[in-house]
Amino acid sequence: MPLSEMKSNLLFLLFVLSTLLSCTTTQSEKAEGDFSYQLVKVDSFAIENQTQLVIVDFSPVENIFLGYSIISDEILEINPQGTILKRVHKKGEGPGLYGNWNPTGMSFGPDSTRILEFPFSIVTFSPEYELINQTRISSPLPIRTFGPMGKPPVFQKEDSTIVLAGPSSFLPAHYLIHNQEGKDTLQNFYAINLVSGKQQSVIPYLPESVYQKTDMVYYELMTKRFVVDQEENELILVHGLDPFLLIYDLSTLELKWKIDFTPEEFLTFSPLPIGTPNSNPEYDQHRFYSGRNQRLVELENQTYLLQYFQGISESEYLSKSAQIEGYTPAEDQEKRSIILFVDGKALSKELPSPEGNLILGLPGNKILVQEPGNPEIEEEIFRFSIYELVKN
Repeated sequence: MPLSEMKSNLLFLLFVLSTLLSCTTTQSEKAEGDFSYQLVKVDSFAIENQTQLVIVDFSPVENIFLGYSIISDEILEINPQGTILKRVHKKGEGPGLYGNWNPTGMSFGPDSTRILEFPFSIVTFSPEYELINQTRISSPLPIRTFGPMGKPPVFQKEDSTIVLAGPSSFLPAHYLIHNQEGKDTLQNFYAINLVSGKQQSVIPYLPESVYQKTDMVYYELMTKRFVVDQEENELILVHGLDPFLLIYDLSTLELKWKIDFTPEEFLTFSPLPIGTPNSNPEYDQHRFYSGRNQRLVELENQTYLLQYFQGISESEYLSKSAQIEGYTPAEDQEKRSIILFVDGKALSKELPSPEGNLILGLPGNKILVQEPGNPEIEEEIFRFSIYELVKN
């Protein structure tokens, strides 16, 4: 075959191969695009209250949100339009009161009960806020908070109600680590049986967790987020720095499986020795700059949303702090992203994070988001948005 003809055939083959690769890429991108999701804002409401408030749970049965008014220390029941239907003050000493500590967690329980978690007790109220049960618990860490920081996992096991509680449910677990033994024996929760009062430490950190791969500590970053899937009888948990979602069987509290994920951008820093003071300059790398998993929301059909903070460099942090008064990097919308879990796997395409904090999942694949307030003024109106996960 003449050399010129060989060159011509080779060029033709390269052209055909290039065309096939181009078509394959286009079809792949199109297929992924056909199976994409987005968060669409579908509703909003505002709540008038003289002091800061938080919403921690929603009851589809009663169609109300469960909230708490900071400073006035009132339990709130709020309808979906933002109207406060009931204010209940149960703080103080005496019959039917829960004491002088503020709740660290709060949620709806079985049979429309209201369950409040405190550093040293779990309190159960009826829907009419009559005291049903008060279970004492031992805690190595007294916690003073302004109000509930989240929703404790509550589930039924045989004839008992179990609450997963503990000082590190909503606070970083490094507060419990004072020596190597304390770190090695640390577990995620206390399982509190509200019938028998039995308490036991449950759900250890996995050997492959970043926290277990070092003798040192990730300060401010030993956090976790969790939800309970009542229909599947599962606890879904993610730690602040680990790249996997953990699914536990509530009947046994044994790990069923885990779902690995890879964030598009996740800046981390080296751990620090046990006992490092928060005045150490490197402590700020953990406290302000490091990426972290922030919010976990359960939707329908075992679908989950994970909002995470990507992290920020020191130079960018200093630059933004100089431009924006009261700048908080972990609440910067540009530095947040969302990973979607569908059918037991993490989707590769991330979603942009709505402005504000994801609070909890609602019926109909919807999400409650608290919009950011103005830190410069004392507000009396608190705004919330509802987003729906829509499949394109």
